[in-house]
Amino acid sequence: TVTPSRITAEPVNREERARVLEQVRQNGFTDSYQGVRISRTGRRFLVEQATVWNILDENERYAGQAATFSQWRYL
Repeated sequence: TVTPSRITAEPVNREERARVLEQVRQNGFTDSYQGVRISRTGRRFLVEQATVWNILDENERYAGQAATFSQWRYL
C-alpha cells in the first residue's frame, strides 16, 4: 500500500508542508526541511535535515518533487 505524501503530514502541519514545497518549486531545492510525519502504520516521527528537490522531464519542465533524509526519530 502506498500512502500519498501529503497524507503523511499531520493535518495541523499540512499548510507548512505546502509552503515549503512551493518554495522548493520556485527555488529548485532545499536541504534543511524538518517536519513531523506519520508512517503508514500511524507512528509519528520527526524528519531532520531532509533534502527536497524538483524533478524535471527531458524538456526541463517541472514533473514533481522528490526527497531524501537520513536523520529521523520516532516521537
